[in-house]
Amino acid sequence: MFVAMLLSTLSGCATILTYRIDNSEIMEKIEKNWSQEYKEVAKELGIFPNEYRPNYVLPVAGDLLSIYIFYKIGYSETFPVFCSETMDGLAALYSLVEPFGIYWMNRMLNPPPPKNLYATFDKSYMYQKLTKLVEAEIERRKKEAEKERQLKIAKELFKKNPNKCPLKVVETYVSFSGNYLYVTVRNISPKPVIAFKVKIEGYNVFGDRVSLGTLSDFLYGLADNIVIEPLEEYRASWFTLSDTTHTIKVEIIRVLYADGSQWVSQ
Repeated sequence: MFVAMLLSTLSGCATILTYRIDNSEIMEKIEKNWSQEYKEVAKELGIFPNEYRPNYVLPVAGDLLSIYIFYKIGYSETFPVFCSETMDGLAALYSLVEPFGIYWMNRMLNPPPPKNLYATFDKSYMYQKLTKLVEAEIERRKKEAEKERQLKIAKELFKKNPNKCPLKVVETYVSFSGNYLYVTVRNISPKPVIAFKVKIEGYNVFGDRVSLGTLSDFLYGLADNIVIEPLEEYRASWFTLSDTTHTIKVEIIRVLYADGSQWVSQ
């Protein structure tokens, strides 16, 4: 019984120990191979440098105490009802449960392992995972920096020319049936847009004008209940009765900002 308890205790501590082994090996690889930029980003993410140092004293002390209690209850004259067979059965159950108990006791009594650093037999995979995590964060920061740069340019541009159209048509598309017209716009202004109106001309495969509306050759499309943040894109679609439309020409005629102000085509 005592051997089973001691072995289970050691196995539980060995389980926790693997966290520290994997952690240190991965950290050494990071220290050797990562650039300073990667390390700085990793520090901000809280994954480097860091080391998991579990407390082995309290769980082991608890195991020794449990061994003592088992001994006093099972083999003292005060509690003769506990026979050796009962104690052996309890010891067998203990040996199955104890590794999990050691693990969770360490988790409760110690800070958790560093973020994204969990034990794995495939240390190469864990290193690649952490590298991709840092690369993704660096790429995200580059995109944010570029967006800030473009937003600054947009503010200067609209400060000089406040009558400039805030939306730019970046793509137009007509469905195979010719009934659905798709328009993608980009908000090039420094303010969010919540609605816009377009004027669409349609042409058939020969380049001849086709009638898109019932009362007019043009289709006036409205897109509302939307939010297009600065430098973001939005795709709108409208239906037309014409089934011979091949290409379209789009003109932005009105734009509503989130602050209530409007831009109207001259």
